[in-house]
Amino acid sequence: MNTKQNLKKHFLDKLYSTVGKTTHDYHKRKMRESLHEQFDEVWVKHNNGLATYREWERSLNKWLKMEQI
Repeated sequence: MNTKQNLKKHFLDKLYSTVGKTTHDYHKRKMRESLHEQFDEVWVKHNNGLATYREWERSLNKWLKMEQI
């Protein structure tokens, strides 16, 4: 497996292991959307060699933590 496949597998494993809650709270929803967009940006930067694996992991964890709130 190459690095991109490992990242994708790690991402999907963490995503499927989370228990997301549907919330209608405006502020929580906006924060979740914002963290998701931030994660997407970090993933693109990581694929282009501009971000480290640690930054990618930190961004993923922040987004998934917010998904569980």
